[in-house]
Amino acid sequence: MKSQNYLPFKYIEATKLSRQELMVLIHQQLQPELSDLSVEQIAALIEAREQQSDTYIGDGTMLLHLDTTQLRANRVLIINIEDKMAWQSAQGPSQYQISHILVLAVNQDLAADMGRIRQLMTKLVEEDFFAQLHQAAGRHQLAAVLP
Repeated sequence: MKSQNYLPFKYIEATKLSRQELMVLIHQQLQPELSDLSVEQIAALIEAREQQSDTYIGDGTMLLHLDTTQLRANRVLIINIEDKMAWQSAQGPSQYQISHILVLAVNQDLAADMGRIRQLMTKLVEEDFFAQLHQAAGRHQLAAVLP
């Protein structure tokens, strides 16, 4: 199998999502690897990480972290929401209108991908990253945007 230069990702289009529907979608997208975890357990893992720092990273975009040793491969889910989703911050009273969600699904024990994950985190602070992300249409254009 040829090695990828980018972190594997899956692009998902959604019309409208509630917080619960988002957690169900994440659960579905990470099957069969996370079949031992319920939607509620996945939500709890994401919410525990959200307590550490705000997940809103600007320009209608949120970065959620799901860290579990049950994953056999690290990946990113990129979810584009047509009708913006209201998201209440766990860090305070702020509520955001979200149109893009990046879910960083990682197993910290898989050290081979940690360099690519660090590259993605660095890319997130680049000024034009969000513009490129919002303009990307489909898998091939996203592959050009992601490290």
